[in-house]
Formats: sequence, structure tokens, C-alpha cells
Amino acid sequence: MKKIYNYHPDTKEYIGESVPRKDPKDSEDYLIPAYAVEEAPPLPISGKVRLYVNGSWKYTEDNRGKTAWKTDGSGVSSVITELGAIASGWTLKQFVPFSIWDGSKWVLNRLLAIADKSLEVGAVREAKIAVGISYKFPDGQGTIQTRSLIDVRNIQTNVTTALIFKGAGEVRPVMVFRDQENVLHQMTPDQMLQMAVYMANSGQAIYNRSWELKDAVEGMTTEQIAAFDVEANW
Repeated sequence: MKKIYNYHPDTKEYIGESVPRKDPKDSEDYLIPAYAVEEAPPLPISGKVRLYVNGSWKYTEDNRGKTAWKTDGSGVSSVITELGAIASGWTLKQFVPFSIWDGSKWVLNRLLAIADKSLEVGAVREAKIAVGISYKFPDGQGTIQTRSLIDVRNIQTNVTTALIFKGAGEVRPVMVFRDQENVLHQMTPDQMLQMAVYMANSGQAIYNRSWELKDAVEGMTTEQIAAFDVEANW
């Protein structure tokens, strides 16, 4: 039985065999439709597809559906959708954090690990500062807002004003502070200064802990750094 071999019109990959129709004008001949040839494709090979290109069959890599990672260490990945070899600058070997690509594999790099974990420590530190500082005001519990530089400057202004009042001998609750919950608190100059000192000490404690963690990270192995949970160890 006569057979023909079909290939995809776009990708040119082999898609199967079929039986052609006989030519009604010549019983000894057959009608060969578009995207079909009489030449049989080569035997299949794992990981490759057979393409009919420029009049002959050839093999090409088939990585479709697989995930490739950029070799620049960014961790960027992409699912492959086209036939052919892996593009330059990409690999099928899964990215390993804190690693550099040596041309054939990912190699752990301790300096990268330290730098990345230090950035994480800094991010956690800033997040903790931005949450605000819980404080017991003279008239009840509240939160000192420290989300931005504007908040810090507002407190610095209050401190300056409190010092002026204190220098003038003022002891009455003549100052007003709005907390993060938008509650107003009447405070004496001394109380305002006490609050500012508490805020400064609390902020310094957060910074001190971040420095301790960064120092600890520098004494770890690359594997220990990768597994180190900043938030859990704060």
C-alpha cells in the first residue's frame, strides 16, 4: 500500500502517515497533497522532532513545555513554546538562588548570598519601622506613626517645641500629638520628650537587631544563608 508522510504547515514537524488517493487521470499515479511527501522520515529520537525542511527530513530539539531560566542569575524563567535549541543566555537547569552560571551549571556564590540576605534584612527592618511604635500615652494606648520621613520630622518639630516650652517653665498639657489611629493626645512638654526618647530607643533597637543579623549572616555558609529565615530569627 502506498504511503505518504505528512508534516505541519507551520512548524514543519512530522505529524503522521496516510494513504494518498490515486490520480483519477492516471491509475498508476497518486495525488500527493500539500505538506506531504513520499520520503519516509527517519526514526524518532527522544527529545527531538523530525522536520521536513528544504526538501528533506532533519532532527531538531523539542523543548516545548519545559521551563528555561536566564543564566544572568536574575531567576527569570519562561516556558518554552517553540521548537529548536535553547536560546543563548538560557538553560534548562533550574535556577539556584545565590548562584552564578559557569557555562554548564549553577555554582553557589557566598558573596551573592550575603548581599541578597542583607537586602532582605534591610527590607524587614524598614517594614518593622513602618508599622509604627506602640506607646502608652498619658490618656491611653496608641501608636507612634513612623511610616515616612515626614512622620519623623513631625516628631522632631514636636521635640523642638517641647524644649522651648520646657525652657519657659511650662508644665501644663499644652501640646497635642495625633497618633497613627488618628487619636489626639494632650501632653505636657516633658511627656512629649519622653515619647520622643522612647521612639528613638525603639527605632535604634530595630536597627541594632538588623546589624546583629547581618553580622550573623556573614559568619554562615552559603547553604545556611539560603535557609536562614530573617523574620523568624528577628
